[in-house]
Amino acid sequence: WGVWHLPSFFIGGTPHSQWVFVDFFFGVMAISVIMTAVFNASKGSILTVALFHFQINNPIWPEAWPWITILLVITAVIVVLMNQESMLSSENATIDIM
Repeated sequence: WGVWHLPSFFIGGTPHSQWVFVDFFFGVMAISVIMTAVFNASKGSILTVALFHFQINNPIWPEAWPWITILLVITAVIVVLMNQESMLSSENATIDIM
């Protein structure tokens, strides 16, 4: 996901052009972990994950600030620790898409 957005960092006038790519990259990786937990908890609902993604893209939510990246990484670690059975094993993970 981080690499997918990389061209935006080189296009002037986009919000990405003013951000630090490393902060954005780690934030996106943390969000992908959180989205995986949301996907598993919703029993494979793409709609739930799409709504979460929409909320993250909301202009009210500050993006790619260093403190946001730290908060997202800490949240992702907590999510993994709380959902070890579904996050660290394919046996309990959701594999069906609704």
